[in-house]
Amino acid sequence: MLADLIDGMKVEAEGHTTTGDVLNAEKIKIKDNIRLEANATTAGSANMMGKTVTITSGTRLDNLASSASITAGDGLRVRGFVNRDGSTITATRVTKISNPVQTDRFIVQGPVTSKDDATHTLVILGITVNASGASGVDDSGTSASIDSIFSSTTAGESVIKARGTVTGSTMIADELEFE
Repeated sequence: MLADLIDGMKVEAEGHTTTGDVLNAEKIKIKDNIRLEANATTAGSANMMGKTVTITSGTRLDNLASSASITAGDGLRVRGFVNRDGSTITATRVTKISNPVQTDRFIVQGPVTSKDDATHTLVILGITVNASGASGVDDSGTSASIDSIFSSTTAGESVIKARGTVTGSTMIADELEFE
């Protein structure tokens, strides 16, 4: 489990402190910070948007008997975390939604790995998000300019949710939300 920890991953630790304010953790839980909403690309898996999604025995499945019951084109919501390889996602929860996701309403949420303020592009999970024509929402749920969202975004720290159309590894976003 400790070998699974990577920079930027959310964790919850319980334990007690000792001299020097050191936490002796008795329990560590990896928290999910990845959200995807799109259509499954292959039967029997939650892979979507070019991302490999691993389903484990600890993955909660909603509206699914098993991962084998996923068919290509099923609309899915995935919550999870990025593995040490930086590209595959371990799902903590997979929900089959009643209809396929409209192709202009795909969602990717995760830590921003890089950004370009001038072109209003950023990278989340290896997906380049072009937000030049997007509307923005700040972390309090209020409408915000894209310039404001980008100025508040720090690569390697900020988590952004983008909604739009994905082609290959590029998203044309119509909405960007600072999480």
